Amino acid sequence: MLRISGIKLRPSQDEGLLRECIIKELRLDKISWLKDEDFNYRIIKKSVDARKKPDIFYIYSVAVSFSKETEERYLATVRNRNVIPYEEVLYKPLTVRSERVKKRPVITGDGPCGIFCAYILTLGGLSPIVLERGGDIDERTESVDEFFGFGKLNKNCNVQFGEGGAGAFSDGKLNTMVKDKMGRDRFVLETFVKYGAPKDTLYAAKPHLGTDRLRSIMKAMRSDMERMGCEFRFNTCLLDIAEKNKTLTGVMTDKGDIDTDTLILAIGHSSRDTFKMLDQRGLNMVSKPFAAGFRLEHSQKWLDDTQYGKGHDMTLPAADYKVTNTTDRGRAVYSFCMCPGGYVVNSSSEENRLCINGMSYSKRDGKNCNSAIVAAVSDKDYGNSDPLCGMEYQRVLEEKAYEAGEGEVPVMNLSELLDKRFDAGSDLFLLPCIKGRYKKADILGIFGGEINDAIISSIEKWDRQIAGFADRRAVISAVESRTSSPVRILRNEGYESNIRGIFPAGEGAGYAGGIMSAAMDGIRMAEKVIEHYND
Repeated sequence: MLRISGIKLRPSQDEGLLRECIIKELRLDKISWLKDEDFNYRIIKKSVDARKKPDIFYIYSVAVSFSKETEERYLATVRNRNVIPYEEVLYKPLTVRSERVKKRPVITGDGPCGIFCAYILTLGGLSPIVLERGGDIDERTESVDEFFGFGKLNKNCNVQFGEGGAGAFSDGKLNTMVKDKMGRDRFVLETFVKYGAPKDTLYAAKPHLGTDRLRSIMKAMRSDMERMGCEFRFNTCLLDIAEKNKTLTGVMTDKGDIDTDTLILAIGHSSRDTFKMLDQRGLNMVSKPFAAGFRLEHSQKWLDDTQYGKGHDMTLPAADYKVTNTTDRGRAVYSFCMCPGGYVVNSSSEENRLCINGMSYSKRDGKNCNSAIVAAVSDKDYGNSDPLCGMEYQRVLEEKAYEAGEGEVPVMNLSELLDKRFDAGSDLFLLPCIKGRYKKADILGIFGGEINDAIISSIEKWDRQIAGFADRRAVISAVESRTSSPVRILRNEGYESNIRGIFPAGEGAGYAGGIMSAAMDGIRMAEKVIEHYND
């Protein structure tokens, strides 16, 4: 195949024009031996070019296929810097020699890591058991809606726990910085498309699904996996492990014991009781740095006008941003999980503690955009190097947020953060878009002064890069504390922990950060388990 980069179409132009653009770029109508050659193409990447706003284009890269002889002759005889050889990498799942498998492998956690691990194991000829402490997606949605409406928290079935993991109630971002030579990244995208994601998921520069699409995709994927022999046990929580001579012999759940020699820990970043149990059972764990801060909301119209220019084409997707800074004192501050046209979500999972996240629907048509604005934190901030010290620091922050809002999401004007002074008598300038109850409250005391100062100075710096970023009418809410896992469960080159048969994986174990990287780590874990069986 040949790859062509830099094809431009305006937002108003139909993608069907790509064929004409390809003919023009390759000069097919001007090269005699190419005039009668037929070709196929597919889009590899599509992104927005707004560098010369309001003159905005979509930029395409496409893969074009002729006969092998034609492609070789073209590359050898035609000079075109926009055309290079392209080889598609197709992921091939491993298979297991079933006679070597004595006991069914168990996966705890049905988020992106757990479900893709189970998917590969199922395709490979195994019949894994997936444990999930929360309910299936329908039960979970009902539980979450009840929490948003009435504040009634189900500690095992909420925005953090249940089918789909924390990602099921998020923006559903599928972009990742992880490059995979085996094609695992594209396999994940193809799987999402197979089970209901739109086709442009395969080539959008920043693909996202939205929480509404994620729900139907999870149901379709689970149904197919059950047909192939995978078993899902919802409302089933891992309580303990059994081991002999540092080798796993079984697991204990609140619904009974399971005899197994393989446990994949895809527990997610919020399974605090499980972290504690594993620490007590002697799994090697270390504290891991993460980030914490606030959610900042602006008007989406302001961001669209800023990024695209006033009078822009209204068919363009909701605009986003990404900002980073390192303060004079060396602390990293950055935007995280930016949600165009989205909502701030009360994502609490423990009584008397409150944390938030961001969420968008597939259309991203909410009135506000929001992003976490977070500062890097480590054991230097929490005072010791115990494996669970970061987790306990998260709890302290969440208790302060809960107290500040009296159980509701605490919100205040950005002006109050910038001035370092809460004005109890002032109203919110911007109506927040928040899932769950909220109230105006003082959140200045959640962090120490140095972290507040780091966030303030960063916002002021970004205002010079994106005019209006520090608009005093914007609103902030607290607390964004679960950006990633506060622990890392150590594993060897075979992905096993120091207890044989236990395989820590994904975001909760400290090896991923987001839907795509978690899913890819789940795939790698499944490969290691199959290799383990086949050895």
